[in-house]
Amino acid sequence: MNFWNKMAAGALALLLTASLALAGCGDTNDHNDYDVQTPDTAPSTDSEPESAARYDFDLSAYVTLGEYKGIEIPAYDVTVTEEDVQNQVLIARSTFATVAEKEGAVAVGDQVVIDFVGYMDGEKFEGGSAENYNLMIGSGSMIDGFEDGLIGAEKGETVTLEIAFPTPYPNNPAFSGLPVRFDVTVKNIFEQILPPYDDAFVSENYKCATVEEFEQKLYDSIAAQKEKNRETYMMQTIWEALADSCAITDYPAEEYTALYQDNLNYYQALAEQKGISLNEYALTVYGMDVSTFYETLKSGIYSRMQEEMILLSIARAEGLTVTDAEYEEGLTKFLAYYGLTSKEQLLQYVTKEQITESLLFEKAYAFLMENAVIVE
Repeated sequence: MNFWNKMAAGALALLLTASLALAGCGDTNDHNDYDVQTPDTAPSTDSEPESAARYDFDLSAYVTLGEYKGIEIPAYDVTVTEEDVQNQVLIARSTFATVAEKEGAVAVGDQVVIDFVGYMDGEKFEGGSAENYNLMIGSGSMIDGFEDGLIGAEKGETVTLEIAFPTPYPNNPAFSGLPVRFDVTVKNIFEQILPPYDDAFVSENYKCATVEEFEQKLYDSIAAQKEKNRETYMMQTIWEALADSCAITDYPAEEYTALYQDNLNYYQALAEQKGISLNEYALTVYGMDVSTFYETLKSGIYSRMQEEMILLSIARAEGLTVTDAEYEEGLTKFLAYYGLTSKEQLLQYVTKEQITESLLFEKAYAFLMENAVIVE
């Protein structure tokens, strides 16, 4: 699933975020501070929502559906272990720990500052490197083998870790089970002096009467997060299968131009809030020259449109619709998510049609998950 729409309701999220940003800014029609041209056909940049739903036409000229039922998805284990709970206990205690620079080797519970570079098939991969990264050994925040592999290392030492991504790997299903090498340099080691772990500690700091109550809350939180991770993993896996099996033959120009302008307005508003040009914003925030920024923006819009058109085509093929009750439930969810107080306030930024479309994306993913085959 692409980064523009990681959740099925992502289209509404992006649109609403952009609208809220624009609502607090000045005139966004003035784009004279950048050099790259906008599309030949530029619609109005008013932030008021339009009444018509996007893609309100037959998509068969643009989308050829492949097989979308029975997509195979490897099973995702959502079991909460005692180790999971105790890792979170350690993190909770470390929040109130005092630290002192340490001489000697890395041990469980230490806080380390590291640089690391990741390699797959001998090549660096995106997202696999970091500098001055703070890591608590024993937190379970890295993939299996990473933290354990640093135990015994000393300050200034570089350790090579030959490990593998877990199967499945929800953050990037394409990496699931693949071998990876990390070269890790330990730059500093800090020993944590942890507070006592007892009823008094959890009562004072976490509003729980007993350790048992605290650990039950941790268990419930971990279980909910694992279930959310499982759903995200299923959606990612489904989207990758759909992108392979379904073909986009063309992109409707009007929808593309409108999305381009909406997003351009959004980033222009963010730049104006910082008091800088869009060129400067692209360079300082994303490290891109403005030409690369525009190409990335265009590529993201095409990816988003691909996902939206495929999901809508499946929804129409299966006769999926959003009922009045589902719409009202969706309104309540979006109000809570964005911290708005009334439906009228929400509808200042998005239309009923746009909300309905977003809920339909969600329903299409639910349908695809229901019809997937879980492979043990």
